[in-house]
Amino acid sequence: MPASLGVRSLNVGSPVNSLAPLNVGLAAWWMLLPRSPGGSTWHDLTGRYDAAGTAIGPSTATVGWGATRRPGGWGELRFGGATFAQPAQFPALDSATAFTVALWARQTTTNVQGYLLNKYSSGSNQIGLETWNDNNIYFEVNNGSISYLNLPTYTSFISAGVWFHLVAVFNGAGVTNAEKAQLYLNGAAMAASYSGTLPALTFAFVPSSLVSIGQHGLSTQRWVGAMDDVRIYSRALSAVDAEQLYTASRLGYPQELAWQPWPPAWASAVAGAATKAPPPRRQPWRIFRRAA
Repeated sequence: MPASLGVRSLNVGSPVNSLAPLNVGLAAWWMLLPRSPGGSTWHDLTGRYDAAGTAIGPSTATVGWGATRRPGGWGELRFGGATFAQPAQFPALDSATAFTVALWARQTTTNVQGYLLNKYSSGSNQIGLETWNDNNIYFEVNNGSISYLNLPTYTSFISAGVWFHLVAVFNGAGVTNAEKAQLYLNGAAMAASYSGTLPALTFAFVPSSLVSIGQHGLSTQRWVGAMDDVRIYSRALSAVDAEQLYTASRLGYPQELAWQPWPPAWASAVAGAATKAPPPRRQPWRIFRRAA
């Protein structure tokens, strides 16, 4: 939480600062904020793609409540093998030539099958970001054939129960696989392996294909742990962007979220008027008689 929260408050009604450089191309942003409503909806801060699912809502791991609070966060969405979230439609990942997925996550048990995000039509036509029981993280971008980036022995970098920040970038304008897909962990570029030939496009438009957060599109391989601050961009973030996003998230997004003065200007004016010293009393005119 920003250190300046004592003099500013979050504009919960309109929380996204559209002028912040890191918000350029932001298509959706799911994050639990103070006073976030519970229920069955995980609200998109941009106001476009609320995600319906099972047991969606803020957990008790907020400020001062839990030992698992992520750096810079106010809460978390816990995934216990049943929880997931699905925006009804998500055009930003339909026939996209570039996109980025960024999120905070922690995994209860590592080296298991668990999807962070998936947009599925078929095995050879999908977008997926997941861990697997072969000790790899996979970033799949399939458009008619199977192709992916994989981070081997991910348990060398990620521990069970510990928060990590992951950024997966796809840029269809690249020539080589390495130019098309990159993975950043806690702000640092990771040395990855590749399989197949990553496409220049991601998805042919499939209206019935939903984005699933916390599970595979077929409701399998659900994430067990927690997630928060899931951002999807309609552009490819650069290495500098990924590092700055990680840093900003640890600080509670002092520029990316919209803050307003607290107390409000009118309250400050009233308080100032009440404490302002009264003006000096004016002395009445006195008539002096000159001595004879």
